[in-house]
Amino acid sequence: MCMDNVVERLKERAINTKDIGFQDAIALYEFGMENPFLLMAYAAEIREHFKGKNVNLCGIVNAKSGICPENCKFCAQSAHYCTDAPIYPLIGSDAMVEKAREAKGFGAHMFGIITSGTRIADESEWQQIYEAIKGITELGIKPCVSLGMLDTDRARKLKEAGLFRYHHNLETARSFFDHICTTHAYEEDIDTVKAAKAAGLSTCSGGIIGLGETMEQRIELQ
Repeated sequence: MCMDNVVERLKERAINTKDIGFQDAIALYEFGMENPFLLMAYAAEIREHFKGKNVNLCGIVNAKSGICPENCKFCAQSAHYCTDAPIYPLIGSDAMVEKAREAKGFGAHMFGIITSGTRIADESEWQQIYEAIKGITELGIKPCVSLGMLDTDRARKLKEAGLFRYHHNLETARSFFDHICTTHAYEEDIDTVKAAKAAGLSTCSGGIIGLGETMEQRIELQ
């Protein structure tokens, strides 16, 4: 059977059942290596079926930068490496909201507060973040955050403050994680995403392809 026909069939399956199998994913990977733009065209049909032609724009602010204790090999903000990444403490809630206001002026529908570090540990910083979330909501755009590790209690409080989405990457496949980070366990990342979902937050969790993982590990991440 022509490979194009196979991909067409998988496209229809994704639209109709929202599900494909492991071997199907391998077939798509191999097809995409030879025909990346054609695969993207098929993917665009799936996206348009479910989401139409609308695009959501999101702005972010690096609200706390540098000297992160984690040793993720890809990150310029890790304290384990010498980089030119800026280093500064958490900016205030007013500054976060002002950045969100600027982003809205450029057409953003959402705005994310991003911080370096394993987690937010200081209560005064949490209060600043809660206030910023409320202020961003009042602007008429959806607030998002990426604050590192999260437990169920903090997830609930973020939801109560008006948070729309929590972002926390898994980075890579579980079986490859120890090759890129040894300062925390993969399960901690899983637990963070689960805590956010349990609180009723929308979640966004991605990864990085090309860190040295195998094809099977790339599919495992997906």
